[in-house]
Parts: sequence; C-alpha cells; structure tokens
Amino acid sequence: TTDGTERGTRLVRDFEVGPGRSELLFMGGVKGHLCVRTKTQEKGDVFHRLSPDGRLLDAFQMDGIKEVASVADLLVIVQESPKGNKLWQSDGTTNGTTPVAHDRISVSGTKVWDNRFFFLTPSGKRDSNIFAEIKPDLRQIIQHAVVSESGYWMENFRLASGRIYWPRVKNGGSAWLSTVSEGSASPPSELVI
Repeated sequence: TTDGTERGTRLVRDFEVGPGRSELLFMGGVKGHLCVRTKTQEKGDVFHRLSPDGRLLDAFQMDGIKEVASVADLLVIVQESPKGNKLWQSDGTTNGTTPVAHDRISVSGTKVWDNRFFFLTPSGKRDSNIFAEIKPDLRQIIQHAVVSESGYWMENFRLASGRIYWPRVKNGGSAWLSTVSEGSASPPSELVI
C-alpha cells in the first residue's frame, strides 16, 4: 500500500517468499475485502482473500482460469474445461465459491461493462450463439439475443436506452449496425451505416 511517498509505502504480502516468481493477475474488492489472484510456479492459480491490513483470511486453488471479473460485490470466474468453459461465482473464500446457475455453462466470450457481466454461449444451433447477461445477484441469466457473431463483437458492443448495439462488416465490406432490445432474446435488427 502507499500514500504516494517512499516512507508511506509498505509491502502488504509476498505471495511467493524467496527466489520464486509470482504473478499478480487480478485484484478486486469483494464484500469489504481485497481478493487477489496470483500464479506461482509451485502452486499455479490461487485466489487469496485478504483483510484490510493484509492478513490472509482464506485461499483456494483453481486450475484453468480464463478470466476473472468483480461484479456486484462478487467474483465471476471463467474456468476452462474439456466440455466448455465453466462459470463460477465467489466471495473470495473456499466455501463461497460455487458454480453459477447450478449447471455448466459453456462460455465463449465475456465482457464486464458498467458493472454488468455479459457472455456468449452456444445456442445449440450451428453457427449461432446466445448473447446473455448474469444479473447482479449472479443467480438469474437473461438472454438478450441470438447472434451468429463470435468474440469480436463482444469487445465492441454498447448499451443505450434499453438496446444493445454492435458493429458488423458484411457483403464485401459494407458497415452494418446490429441492435436488439435488452432481454428480448430475439434475432437482431440490422441498420446500414
């Protein structure tokens, strides 16, 4: 922690004591505590829940981490697996880390935007994905649209006035803007721009 001065800077925690190397991959506030994801040669991916003064309160290991986000005072963790990525919620403790929606959700693209967690999941039809969102309580999944696009547009969508917009390029390079009402789970409309 630091107040911006050399004298006011102190080491809170060394996650790999000694000559070993550790990487700090994520930090986020969860229920008044700092949650940190580290990766070390010896232990792999480990989540640490720390008190405000840096004491270790809990730690758990989870392999195959693809992405972590802090949403609505909880962690959302995407874990890679042979049958598709699995989505977890966590309060930063071992016992408080559980699968979202009590089932395996295959996740192919994710984005946190405006403290909301969006993801793509296969629809069951060829070349088709469901663009969905996990509500802040992390218990309810809202399907916004069925789309043919993959991860590219996840980085470029925007929300405005209850609608979701994302750019597309098709028909030899012409620019289109696709849009759908939030929560409609319908095919998107397209606008030529």
